[in-house]
Amino acid sequence: MKLAGNLQHRVSLAQTLSVWFKQISTSTESAEYEAWQRQFLINRLQLSSRLIFYFFLSAIALMLLVPQYFDSWFWFIGDVVTLGSAAFCLYLQKTRLGRAHPDALFLGLSWAVIWFSQLRISILGHAIPNISIWSLVFLTFAVAIPIRWRLHLISHLGALTLYTALNIGFGQFPTISTIDLVMIWMFIFWISFCCILGVYLYERLRRGEFEARRELQTLIQTISHDLRSPTLKNLELLKQSLEQTGEQIAIARDTLDEIYQSSNRQLTLIELLLEQARGTAKQSYTSVASATLQNTWLASQYRAIATLLNSIAQRLWATPLKRLSQLFLLQPVTQFKFVIPEDDLSSSVDYRLWRYHFLINRLQLVGWVGLGALCTLGLPAIYSAIVDPNKWLDLMPYGVIGTLLLLWVLFYRSRFGRSQPDLAFLGLVLTFTVGVQVGTAFMGLRSPEAFIWTVIFLMVATLIPVRWKLHVLAQLLTIAAYLLLVLMVGPDPMMRDIDAIGTTWYVGWVCLICDLGVYTYERLQRAEFESRRQLQVFLHSVTHDLRTPVIGTAMVLGSLLKRANDPILMSRSALERIIQGGDRQMRLIDSLLEAHVSAKAEMRYQPQAIALALIAQAVVADVEPLVLQSRATLTNLISTTEVIVQADPTQLWRVFENLITNALKYNPPGVNVILNATIEGDYMRCTIEDSGIGISPDLKDRLFDLYSRGTHNRRSPGLGLGLYLCRQIINAHHGEIGVNSTPGQGTTFWFTLPLRDAMHRVPSIGD
Repeated sequence: MKLAGNLQHRVSLAQTLSVWFKQISTSTESAEYEAWQRQFLINRLQLSSRLIFYFFLSAIALMLLVPQYFDSWFWFIGDVVTLGSAAFCLYLQKTRLGRAHPDALFLGLSWAVIWFSQLRISILGHAIPNISIWSLVFLTFAVAIPIRWRLHLISHLGALTLYTALNIGFGQFPTISTIDLVMIWMFIFWISFCCILGVYLYERLRRGEFEARRELQTLIQTISHDLRSPTLKNLELLKQSLEQTGEQIAIARDTLDEIYQSSNRQLTLIELLLEQARGTAKQSYTSVASATLQNTWLASQYRAIATLLNSIAQRLWATPLKRLSQLFLLQPVTQFKFVIPEDDLSSSVDYRLWRYHFLINRLQLVGWVGLGALCTLGLPAIYSAIVDPNKWLDLMPYGVIGTLLLLWVLFYRSRFGRSQPDLAFLGLVLTFTVGVQVGTAFMGLRSPEAFIWTVIFLMVATLIPVRWKLHVLAQLLTIAAYLLLVLMVGPDPMMRDIDAIGTTWYVGWVCLICDLGVYTYERLQRAEFESRRQLQVFLHSVTHDLRTPVIGTAMVLGSLLKRANDPILMSRSALERIIQGGDRQMRLIDSLLEAHVSAKAEMRYQPQAIALALIAQAVVADVEPLVLQSRATLTNLISTTEVIVQADPTQLWRVFENLITNALKYNPPGVNVILNATIEGDYMRCTIEDSGIGISPDLKDRLFDLYSRGTHNRRSPGLGLGLYLCRQIINAHHGEIGVNSTPGQGTTFWFTLPLRDAMHRVPSIGD
């Protein structure tokens, strides 16, 4: 009975631990985010395992190249066993068991590496944590798998538990001084803190992006359904009226009034969608505020400290800062611009703007974290100096870093500093890495402070994971500054060749992992912004094109309702145009619904042989109310040509509609617009010519880029998403689009389409 009771108690304890582990390692998320997170974890485990595998493979190669420097084969055996554990993890990831339990693989690999490295040290009679391996493991998983921060926390706590268990099992206790032991654990704490904080912030940012996309897709679905039902009803009513014979159709006033009110309600919904499309761009960079410590538990602690320090700082450097700002105000900041070459010149404006705000905000965060690390790491040194006055020189590195950090704050808070985030980044990194080397040089030490470099490189890689070239430059400048210092004061006589080789090898791996993590992080962010931009372009273009038939219908019905008779007579041709506009409206609404269902919002093309004149006539009829409202003149010369092109009628209608409405919108009233088409070889060249104000040369070169707008919206034909959409459609049809314009002499937009007989010589649309 007693044995059964003990067994039941153990089973109950195991179940409790299992439930606790599940609660702490997971969180309540949407199904879409959970699926992405799981797949991301599986994919990135391969990257982490390979990095660890190659790291220990290079360590084994180093031992084989210079075996005389290693006094025990335990180092070699330990690295071989660790290499085997990484290889075994890579094998498990390809099995069904491994793909079903990625969390267990994550913990198993991290604990195996730390266990074998720590076991090797314990066998050799040491009882101190292996800082180099711990920091490398924490760093690798933080930059390669920046999700599930609770899992990272469990991994770090498990490493501490393994270390304690080994020391208890071997009956060992640290033989170093208490001050040195405290310093070691301070290093490990800050490494762990930076890794977990970086993972937590990335996960918050990613979760916010998923939630924003889900809310937008839900809104699209809801409004699309709300638009579809009344549009179908209106079309049925109008098509029933079309069954009458004769050129004049009699429609009851109540029916027209119902359709008119429905059109106004639809227009309100379309305007709401349009506002959401425009608001998507703002969310691209303002979401960075939610990715900082603004709303976390730590925020209250930082704000309390910040309030106190700011009050002190206001007295200490308010006057120098004001004078420094005034000095920069005397000379425009545009005279000097330090810019690292772009990683990808095709990055969108939204992404660059987001990255600027992200970099500025995260620099402040890293500054606070660095200040906290400096203070806590300096406390043991201060205590040691108080106990032993001969050790006051040990405070020199902290004094140098503190002075440089104060100068960096002055630079960061200035207008010039805020306009130069790249310089601010380099200055912050070099403040710590070069500052500690200068400080230790005053103490007579000239060996590289590899652990300090590791902490700083890790901190900026996890908390500011953008601009990987900037990280590489900061690392190279750190190494160059150290080499320059060695040339000035001479090398460290106590440093052996193997120490130099080992330090170079270790720092090289730290830099490689940091840079690789930043590079992969930024690729993810750029892909997310590109996806968001496609959704924005798609949503904006569809809702913009929905407005034209709805506005046209509302204006026609409004003029008819002003008549006193009942029923109201309208021409058959006018009714047919309204029905055609309603059919196009239905196709656009269906495309919105398809975008909600599909994983990627994109325009769908259904090319067919169609007479270009029919498209032109339909567009002219749809925009007729807008032409009358603008007191403009629209001449259609395409109606005289009978040419068949291979194109999607709806998308081609959108191109014509965008170009014509832009000519009406961005020119003064009374403008003349002419549509024409000519055959040039295997292509049809269509032109939309206006007699308006023209386009300036500097704007003309970037007119078809996304978000290209003039300085004055009403006086310069900056077309935002409209021309970008036109270029996308024409390119998909394997044509070209361009503009000819002279300020004050009007503008001619042109595009080409392949003729039907020439389509066998070009790829099909969508290839």
